[in-house]
Amino acid sequence: MKKIGIDLHGVLSDYPVKFLPVLNKLCKTHEVHVLSGPPSQEVLNEMFDLGYRWRTHFHFTFSVVDHLKFLGVKMWEDDKNTWWAGREHWWSSKGNYCQEKGIELLIDNSIGYKDYLPEFTKFVFIKDERDIDKAIKLLEKLYE
Repeated sequence: MKKIGIDLHGVLSDYPVKFLPVLNKLCKTHEVHVLSGPPSQEVLNEMFDLGYRWRTHFHFTFSVVDHLKFLGVKMWEDDKNTWWAGREHWWSSKGNYCQEKGIELLIDNSIGYKDYLPEFTKFVFIKDERDIDKAIKLLEKLYE
């Protein structure tokens, strides 16, 4: 069983039609973690609104905001309700989670996380829909 991390905004949120059937199959044999910036409840609400279901399409969620708040990192919210923190804290958060949970593959549309990942975590950078198709093919190979 592999442990897979996938970003919500810019990945799962933008391509639910492509990811829903793949994650449905993948969740039967692998552990799927959704990693995203906003607070956990917002992440869960958005996942459900997009049609993703717990234990059917994902097993765990990770919130950068909740993680950094727990650590006591100085954070602030702008007038659009977007949370911010220092660059080092923000970018290292998903890498810390991957290290702690043993995530072997992270699919994300923000390149900033790459430099903070443990060596055992493969990073798939999503720039556009062609990259999504490559990521889908990679995930499909895991359950074939």
